Amino acid sequence: MARQAAANLLFRMTYQYIVAGVIGLLTVRNAYLTIRTMGRQSRSKGNVVKASLSLERILHHPIPSPSFLGFSPTILKLFIGLLIFAINVAFALPVSIHVRGAQTNQFNNSHAFALRCGSMALAQAPAVFSLTGRNSLVSTLTGIAYQDLRFAHKAFGVAWAVLICLHMPIMLLDTLHWAGAAGVRHLISVPLGKTGIVTFIGLLVLVIASLRVVRRASYELFLAFHLLGAMTLLAGLYYHVDFAYQPQFRAWVWVAVGFWAFERMARLVQFFSLTLLRSFILRPAFIEAEAQVVEGAILLRVPFPQAGYSAGQHAYLTFLDAGLLRRAHLLVQSHPFSIANVPSEDNKGTQLFVMRIHGGLTKSLASHLAQLPSPTKLRVAVEGPYGGDRGTSPSLFDQVLLVAGGSGITHCISHLSDLVAKAKAPTSRTTKVTLVWSIQTLAQCQWVLPELVAAIDAGSAAGVEVLVALYVTKDASRQPSMDEATLEDMPTEKLADGVKLVQATAASTSSAPTVDVDDLVNSPNTTLHRGRPVIPEVVTDFVSNGSGATLVMACGPAALADSVRRVTYSLPSHYSVELRIASFEC
Repeated sequence: MARQAAANLLFRMTYQYIVAGVIGLLTVRNAYLTIRTMGRQSRSKGNVVKASLSLERILHHPIPSPSFLGFSPTILKLFIGLLIFAINVAFALPVSIHVRGAQTNQFNNSHAFALRCGSMALAQAPAVFSLTGRNSLVSTLTGIAYQDLRFAHKAFGVAWAVLICLHMPIMLLDTLHWAGAAGVRHLISVPLGKTGIVTFIGLLVLVIASLRVVRRASYELFLAFHLLGAMTLLAGLYYHVDFAYQPQFRAWVWVAVGFWAFERMARLVQFFSLTLLRSFILRPAFIEAEAQVVEGAILLRVPFPQAGYSAGQHAYLTFLDAGLLRRAHLLVQSHPFSIANVPSEDNKGTQLFVMRIHGGLTKSLASHLAQLPSPTKLRVAVEGPYGGDRGTSPSLFDQVLLVAGGSGITHCISHLSDLVAKAKAPTSRTTKVTLVWSIQTLAQCQWVLPELVAAIDAGSAAGVEVLVALYVTKDASRQPSMDEATLEDMPTEKLADGVKLVQATAASTSSAPTVDVDDLVNSPNTTLHRGRPVIPEVVTDFVSNGSGATLVMACGPAALADSVRRVTYSLPSHYSVELRIASFEC
């Protein structure tokens, strides 16, 4: 038994050293990239940014897979998953499957293997909880966005689940073999067995709540049961190891709790914005915002200090208005939304959020707003902002392609506004920006119409060519709203590349204050198309017809993002291209 215990400790600790070593290397990488980026962005305009996809196209190349997986696998994700699997298999089998001496009910191969699986399951706890949440310690140290760390969190979680599912049945079968049904009944009746069952129930709740079908059906249900499952798992594990006469193992549970507590405390700090606190600016946690419903989306304008946010960032919003007391479930919900603008003289430090109305929070909030005059005031708590560009500044690329689907325009329009605002800076290299936006109806342009028109005008004044391609996807014959009917009746011209361009204006029928789309549609910088954009053609034409370093950015439905990723990574290697995909999957 001493040999088995020593082996369990050795493999469990070695596992921690491997995980900590990887995190340490990524932390050093983060420090290096931060210093290099600061130096690069301070250089003169004469220095050229060379973006290479050689390694990136290999690591992030999408792998064809069934949709039920709930994520888009890449070479990198496959490597991470296989590495975690291989290490756990390699650490679970040695010594445990070769017990020396006579086989007894407490000293046999299957019993030793079950204990090793339990030991390695415990070893997953620090990794899983250090990767938990949007303010995890690993994200803080490595600079890797929490969205990109979620797969590693899931992979370690899957390893934990598999090991527990091996530990418990093998232990029961081993007891059945040596002591019969009476032995099994005795095992599950004593504290050791009871706490093991509680731990397994916590795991089962976590697994079921994490299924893609549950997350999509009700994000709030997923969060509630994920939290309940994690608490049950840790509580059961804490007492299970104690009754297993291994009280020293409780320290592993406390380490996991410590990582989780760090994330929760950091989340509370973010309600006052860590960015502002670094600048010694204190803002209230609850802010009075202005909300109105416009063409299937809620436009929310939130006062926020101009120094507190930048292009490409997002924040988590919690609505705490007294008028929502009848919908109390909204008061405890927090959802991420991209900030659709950047600080400027025009918005006076007011953040703009475009919240597309689907189900859950946005549907309930829209129903509440429908009973009030428009626009109306709401009290909201803003957690963040999060995200933003940690790599090379987009303004250091010669040309930028922005691809947006639906409300994904919020991420892209903030970058467009930022690019034209920085165009006059001596370090800016950008001379061309093209925005490709797929929307259901032309009236949805109102979501960010002022920002779009301002960006086109600012780009012209700064010498940046800003082109906007609008793709209207909804069939006007099925939904004959004024703007779609106008689109259907308009004359078209056949262009050289076969795309139809509408040369006319459209009127808005929004219940919100009228916003004229004429300035956008009539602009020579704007093209209007029927149907969805053909992503392979859009990306390939833009990159091949341009020159210098190119940045491709996309935000929208998963299918659009995957298409942009697949096409960009299939481009010939001689193109200098960098790809950035904004992802907010739960």
